Amino acid sequence: MRPWPLGILLLLGLTLAQPAQLGPRPFFLLDRLEPGPLHQRLAACAARTEAYPRSPLAVGHRGAALFFPEHTREGYLAAVRQGAGFVECDAVPTADGALVCRHSDRDLAETTNILSTPLAAKCRKPFRPGRRPDCRTTDLTLAEFLSLEGWPEGRNEAARKPEDYYRAAPAWHTL
Repeated sequence: MRPWPLGILLLLGLTLAQPAQLGPRPFFLLDRLEPGPLHQRLAACAARTEAYPRSPLAVGHRGAALFFPEHTREGYLAAVRQGAGFVECDAVPTADGALVCRHSDRDLAETTNILSTPLAAKCRKPFRPGRRPDCRTTDLTLAEFLSLEGWPEGRNEAARKPEDYYRAAPAWHTL
């Protein structure tokens, strides 16, 4: 589940021509399935669902952040499939000047797996028990940023280890 660069959002327009669907989970699983006979049969079933009208008043805030990690491919596709007429993106620059979609420049510790990667060394404030790390998009190159995985927003401030810091993410999120 990688965050998307800003330019990729333009490709979502192709999906907008299709009718809206209810429920992102089947598509999430279908998108992860290897091509083959099962994938073809399930895709045909998914295509036969009832059509729902899109609304320009329905906004995919950071994608479908209640179901998927915010500002990820899966989150954007889910928002469009659920009928969002608009998908919100806040543009944030990387260290090499690329623009990417993020809610904030300094939320990588809460919304990605940065603390469990070598990129944790680039955090301005590293993980320490009882202290919020400060890991920023502007301190990473685009290639480094794209190597991160999206994670449902949430943190365990009492964590003793970086891997436990993420355990506060709501269990109902799709990962």
